[in-house]
Amino acid sequence: MLDTFAHDTRNGRTTRVSVTGTGAELLRLFAQATERLVEGLSQGGDDTPVWTWSRTRNLGFVRRRQAHEVLVHRLDAELAAGAGVSAMDPQLSADGVDEVLRVMWGG
Repeated sequence: MLDTFAHDTRNGRTTRVSVTGTGAELLRLFAQATERLVEGLSQGGDDTPVWTWSRTRNLGFVRRRQAHEVLVHRLDAELAAGAGVSAMDPQLSADGVDEVLRVMWGG
């Protein structure tokens, strides 16, 4: 069984999602969540207000955060597969360091 939470940044509501069953059902849930994320990220400009855990509460922050999430999880997958690390975009990498220092550590 998979227990997770889905958060809608447009209205600030969080929904608990429980899935039991096969790997195919988990893949279906992942595909639906991905579709909702892509839809949400494509609606509005960077200054569109949305809920976030940060003091910066706009769509631009969520887009930035998701870019860093994808990079980190891609690296995790490459290392877990023993495939070596593929090239990282230097600008995205530097922005990730900036986010950690300015947003997560608040300095």
